[in-house]
Amino acid sequence: MQLLVSLLLAAFLTLSSQAAPAQSADRPNVLIIIVDDLRPEVAAYGDQVVLTPNIDDLANTGVMFENAFTAVPVCGASRAALFSGRKPTASRFLNFNSRLDADLPDAPSLPGYFQAHGYHTVSNGKVFDANLDSEDAWSEPPWNPDGDWTSAVARNARRDDVQRAYLDNPPGVTGPAYERLDVADIAYPDGKVAEKTVDDLRRLGHADAPFLIVAGFRKPHLPFTAPERYWSLYDPADFNLPSTYYATPDGAPHHPIHNSAELRTYAGIPEEGPLGEAQALTLIHAYHAAVSYADAQVGKVLDGLNELGLEDDTIVVLFGDHGWNLGEHTLWNKHTLFDVALRTPLIIRAPGRDSHRVSTVTSLLDVFPTLTDLSGLAQPEDLDGVSLAPVLNDPSEVVRTAAISRWFDGASVRTDRYRYTDWRDEQGNVSARMLFDLELDPEETRNVSEEGDYSQAVAELSALITADRSGYPWSQVVRDYVDAREDSRSRVD
Repeated sequence: MQLLVSLLLAAFLTLSSQAAPAQSADRPNVLIIIVDDLRPEVAAYGDQVVLTPNIDDLANTGVMFENAFTAVPVCGASRAALFSGRKPTASRFLNFNSRLDADLPDAPSLPGYFQAHGYHTVSNGKVFDANLDSEDAWSEPPWNPDGDWTSAVARNARRDDVQRAYLDNPPGVTGPAYERLDVADIAYPDGKVAEKTVDDLRRLGHADAPFLIVAGFRKPHLPFTAPERYWSLYDPADFNLPSTYYATPDGAPHHPIHNSAELRTYAGIPEEGPLGEAQALTLIHAYHAAVSYADAQVGKVLDGLNELGLEDDTIVVLFGDHGWNLGEHTLWNKHTLFDVALRTPLIIRAPGRDSHRVSTVTSLLDVFPTLTDLSGLAQPEDLDGVSLAPVLNDPSEVVRTAAISRWFDGASVRTDRYRYTDWRDEQGNVSARMLFDLELDPEETRNVSEEGDYSQAVAELSALITADRSGYPWSQVVRDYVDAREDSRSRVD
């Protein structure tokens, strides 16, 4: 078993290449764009309904990672993991209010590391979920637009019908789950974030120090508030319920199924049970409108970058912090270890790199080491991610063959073919497990973990999770066993 684990760990990551150190003046700028709760509901990723011309353009001019996965399916923890490059454990990066500076106070953060190496670092909008997390990592105080980010325009305007939605519902109700008003983009926070980010590009773009600017857009996070023109991009008849709307996977344990509690805090949403089909379809429409609204803000930032002549000197990275359920497996929100809650877009455009698509598995933990590599900085110690720079140079390179995600007592490993998930008690004993053969069952409708034909896959993938929970230093293990990667990859994938 020890040899098996060693081989599997070698398959998990491969050595990252290290760029030569560069002088500060030669280092590229870095623009990071985070789109909250964005699953791969993007035309470039194959969605036939959504309209995302600006993200599509970035994908067509950069490197698009088709199978990128978050480390944790919730905002705060996923961002803390990404900005530290460190994996979640049983004691850190657990939930929406996780803080990097509290869970790993001595670990460098991505913006803090770049600041220490001469970058001017700026945070606009929702970057860390906790606004003051790692505050010292920024060269300027983190900026957020005025107002309650969860509120709708109508709520701020004290419109009577919206106020009644609050008054007529029990405590804890957040307000309407969506809003459709004929207002300007800047009426909502994301419009202000785009405007501020372009101003910062103008102010810092030709300064002596390179910049690292992060623009964090809140949509399509609930509530699905977007101006009318983004709703009217779509014909309601274009939307359908997912095929698994009324069904959980055959043979699945109860562990990954939840009550969609986040959505149920909004006015008009039933406290339990499935949403009516009309209401569900309206929410799906609203999500798409919010995605198109966010895409338009991304476009304003990218247009500003181009108009200022900074495109050829700036690395651009765009990702969602995790996936999102739109009724799949009876679920809404994230907070589970199904593929749809874990998969997210990841696009990297770097000067001098050709555009292409990468189908192999990647993790958002890889963003930190990739950016240090591309910027010519030495890699911090103890990162759990791996640089994707070799893949940007050559799409046939493989730097990772599996990605692990966690959600409380569950852990899930994704390879090109399988998603394996298990739940363990404090002693490490498996209490439940799922395995989906995604080549045969891409919608995860049948748990095959107890079927004999898959016993070897279960053993191998379970061993990866055991090693992950045991705290193996992945990068060192890879150095020790890199020669075994191809052999073990053929067995795991």
